[in-house]
Amino acid sequence: MGVQLDIDVFEFKLLETHELERKADIENRAQNDAAAGLPSAELNSLCETAQEAETEALNHIGEETQRARAWSQDIAGYISNNRQKFSLNPFSRIEGEMRAQLNADFAGAESDFATLRDEVSRTENNLRTFKLEHRLKRDPVVRPYWIKIVTYLVPLVFIGFETYYNGQVFADNMQGGAVAGQMMALGISLVNVLTSFFIGMMLPWLWFKEITYRIWGSVFVILWLALITFVNFLFGVYRSLLENQANSEDFSFGLALVQVGNPFSQLGALEQNGIQFITVCFIFAFASLLDGLFKNDTYRGYGSLGEKVNKAKSNLEDNRNALTEKLLSRMTHFSNEVKKEFESDIESIQLWRSSVETLQLFKSSFDSFIRDVSSKLDHAIQEYYSKNDEYRNQNLHGRSAYYDLIRSPEFETHLNPNNYSFSNTFPFLQGEYFEDDAANQIKAEATRTLEVNRDSVLRRIQEIYEEYSNQRDGLIQ
Repeated sequence: MGVQLDIDVFEFKLLETHELERKADIENRAQNDAAAGLPSAELNSLCETAQEAETEALNHIGEETQRARAWSQDIAGYISNNRQKFSLNPFSRIEGEMRAQLNADFAGAESDFATLRDEVSRTENNLRTFKLEHRLKRDPVVRPYWIKIVTYLVPLVFIGFETYYNGQVFADNMQGGAVAGQMMALGISLVNVLTSFFIGMMLPWLWFKEITYRIWGSVFVILWLALITFVNFLFGVYRSLLENQANSEDFSFGLALVQVGNPFSQLGALEQNGIQFITVCFIFAFASLLDGLFKNDTYRGYGSLGEKVNKAKSNLEDNRNALTEKLLSRMTHFSNEVKKEFESDIESIQLWRSSVETLQLFKSSFDSFIRDVSSKLDHAIQEYYSKNDEYRNQNLHGRSAYYDLIRSPEFETHLNPNNYSFSNTFPFLQGEYFEDDAANQIKAEATRTLEVNRDSVLRRIQEIYEEYSNQRDGLIQ
């Protein structure tokens, strides 16, 4: 994972070549001082001109270090903040927050699950009692909801098909044409299909334990059978009469109904279309009857008790699943939080190391800057004394003692290194600056500690998840 500092590397402004010579006017002043016999032969320290060059050098150092101080304070804060971030355990809050949220999730769950368990027990007891009282050995048949929807759609399909078919049968032989035929067919279909469907739902009364239901079930079935038989034969004979009298001038709908009267006394009038009409109606009637019969369990009330048991168990399972999903969601959320914190702290460690490296470059740049100024100051001083010695009347004024000193092996710089060391110039950076070995060791230790803390909190998250999973399972027992 690459990181990038948002602080640019500081660059010191170096003195230009011969800049100090120009500012101190070394060439002219060396000649003028030589003519005046200055500096004196006894002088063993910097002369006034050399001091001016030194002052220019010191001023340049002061300006650049002051300019660098604001940058160095920024990098110090940057390093300190990043180290403080990864020095703390970022995962210490995770366990407490996870427990607090799970406690809120499980609040009231015990009473809710107790109610749901009681409902399951109650419905199962009712089913068991019913099964024993009615001497049933099989389990109840519980139709899925989609099957029930289909059973309701079947009568509608039958009505539509029968209306269309019978409408075509009547359309050519009725004064109202297709519209009158469709309306009559619709009325017949509603009586034929719907009554058969509802009677099918009542058929389980015939073999129910209580004799009252059996009696009423038998009555309704007989009435239904009589009704659809009469209606289907009535309109079957009526269809045949319509066909026979279609060309009669005095033909009318009312006349045809009067002519039918008792359809069973005129079965000889049935034509092929009439017989076909009766056959189709009975087929749809008995199909609707079976559809209604098998809509639920074929023993009255048995299927509804089974449905209540299934619903109670489903409610219990749904609540368990909801609690499980919430539990998984919490574990996933806090695991992701750990991952984000880990990645963020790894980035902080890398940023800290990059910041320290930037500070190392800054120190190196500062040291080079001081050496450069010192070297150019030495060169300017040597240039002055060389020019002064060149134009000086040695017999009259003698050679300045400083001329030989600046050429001696002991001469290094006129800048006091203690005054311009990195530690003295930027004392507030001492706690933030590290050499490579120390910085790499801190980085490695911080990374290891972070990994240990991450693995530890992930184990705790898993343990908490298992703890609350057992608590969830205990709610269902």
